[in-house]
Parts: sequence; structure tokens; C-alpha cells
Amino acid sequence: MHTLSSATSRRGVAKGLGDVGIEIGIGMRGWLRSLPPLDGLAVAAFDTRIHKPVIVTGSAARAIARRARRRGGRLVDKPHSFFVCEAEGPLEEGELERAADWAAQLSAPAGHRQMHPV
Repeated sequence: MHTLSSATSRRGVAKGLGDVGIEIGIGMRGWLRSLPPLDGLAVAAFDTRIHKPVIVTGSAARAIARRARRRGGRLVDKPHSFFVCEAEGPLEEGELERAADWAAQLSAPAGHRQMHPV
């Protein structure tokens, strides 16, 4: 979708799947909008996407990071993407381990983190 899904795009997916009673929900965009001010809270953003250049696929992680910053969040690492084999998944080989390594870095004490500049 090149960015965060909208209610319209989620309805389109539901319709394409036969509209089998899928709840479209508020999505990440609506969820972020519903949060109280983040007031410096540490934030990390990620997405899943096919393994092609961002200019082709877009990045929901970048949009999440931007919106979280606008809400007052403090981004602790650059937005990350984890790659899927097809639009519906599964994750490519090694991506689950890469995500686990990233999560471990995020949770490490500040002096032991090896994060990317934001």
C-alpha cells in the first residue's frame, strides 16, 4: 500500500477476499491518532513488506515513525522493515531471527545498544 492502510484500502482487501465478515478495524493510522500525547516515550517502528526497493513498495514503518514523532514519541532507532515472501507472507527465511535480534537490541540497556542513528 506504500504507507499505512486506510479504512477504504482495508475494505477493498475485505471485498477482494469475498467479504467474509472481516472486521476492518481502525488500523495503525487510527490507533496512533487515538493515543494520548507520547511525551518523550521511547518508540520503535517496523513493518513487513516484500523485498523490493522502498521506492517500489513504500514503507509503513516510516509513516508510523513520522506519526509517532508528531504525537511526541522519541524514536530510538530508524524504522525497520522485515521481508515477506508474498503480500500475505510468510516471512522470508531468517527474518524472524532478524526481528528477534532487533527486539533484543531495543531492550538492551542504553549503554549496550548498537542502534542506527535516527
